[in-house]
Parts: sequence; structure tokens; C-alpha cells
Amino acid sequence: LAADSWATAAVAMAKNGTFDHTGFDFVKMQPVDNKLWKEPDSAGGIAFISVLAHHHTQSPAHLATAKMALDFLEGRQASPLYEMMLPFGAYSAARLNAIQGNASQAHAYDVQKLVAWTL
Repeated sequence: LAADSWATAAVAMAKNGTFDHTGFDFVKMQPVDNKLWKEPDSAGGIAFISVLAHHHTQSPAHLATAKMALDFLEGRQASPLYEMMLPFGAYSAARLNAIQGNASQAHAYDVQKLVAWTL
């Protein structure tokens, strides 16, 4: 699955605890930084791909990748919006909240914060 490749990329990008990179080089398997801009909202796109993959495979690894990306977004103090990936993060957070329901170990993501940043 493409989601498996993105899960590997997410781990590589988040090694320093951040998705603040310009892109990702799948040949070298490392983040790319052009020193001009960063696209941290890519975490929203990775969360979206991972949530969909989890839905189809029920793989705990895909769920973990989605949570890693959403935890990054939620931990930010300022909007990571660069282009268009953040709305996918808001959707993914809402979907995970719905999937997890009221489970005692579930973390409810702040969907309102992500939507406000999107708008």
C-alpha cells in the first residue's frame, strides 16, 4: 500500500519531533528542506492516508501513523497551514474521534482548532 510508504516517511520526517519540512525524498528516505519554506500541514495529508488505510486493513501501524501525525498538528501553537493538507488533518481528527468513541484510553483531538486554522 502507498500508506505503508507514507508511514515510513512519517517516521523519518518526525525523527526530530516535527513535520516541518519542505518535502520528502523517497529514494533517499529522508526529509527535504529547501531553506525557503516548510509544509508542516503535510501531517494532515499523512493522517488522512493513514486513517483510510486503517479503515481498510485494521492495521494498528496505520492507526499509529495517523495518531503520530495528528499529535504533531495538535501540539502546534500556530497554524501549520501552507497549502491544502490541513483540512485533511481536521477530517482525520474528527474521524478518529468518532472511531474511538468514549474509550477510556482514547484521546479526543481538537477538531475545532484544526478547522479554525483551516479557515
